[in-house]
Amino acid sequence: MNTEHSITVFLVDDHPVVREGLQALFSQHPEFKVIGEAADGISAVTKFDEIRADVALIDLRLPGQSGIEAIRAIRAQHPKAGLIAITSFDGDADARNALAAGANGFLFKGSPGTEILDAVRAVSAGGEWVTDEIAALLTATDGSDLSAREQEVLTKLAEGLRNQEIADQLGLSLSTVKCHVNAILDKLDAVDRTEAVVTALKRGIIHLPSRNW
Repeated sequence: MNTEHSITVFLVDDHPVVREGLQALFSQHPEFKVIGEAADGISAVTKFDEIRADVALIDLRLPGQSGIEAIRAIRAQHPKAGLIAITSFDGDADARNALAAGANGFLFKGSPGTEILDAVRAVSAGGEWVTDEIAALLTATDGSDLSAREQEVLTKLAEGLRNQEIADQLGLSLSTVKCHVNAILDKLDAVDRTEAVVTALKRGIIHLPSRNW
């Protein structure tokens, strides 16, 4: 996919200022060429199929379809695609989920420009990019995978709902919700619901709804 003169890059982020910043970074280095942008996950999948960039930088929090889902879809269609997940959040679950979905690398938006460039170079060459910081983050946690239903219940806990309210909204019995809450506390090593929610938010297991400023 590489040309002799440039590494083609595709930028996926719903914030124009982020795309503009990355565009400015790559424009300072002739070896890179940004050939496309997208602001949501569905467009990202469609456009990548059209332009086949060497490397796509994909934000994890996108409207319509998440970055994780976009990465998974692109990887299914293009097994050799170069995909780097990029996020503002430093939770191990985000990194773990992105890599499991098929990302070749993982970056924080606060990463130095030189690190972003090195990551794109590495992935373009067929390698992977996981910094020591991210590797340590993954090593320090065991994943504590929650089931899809437990994540639903946890999200409702983060919204401040009581067990009965969660049961009503999810169509579950009160006893089933209590079992899920106990499992969540155990898996997250939390002493109560509040600590479970804080831990889950910090690790990126769940996210608060995005705000449109």
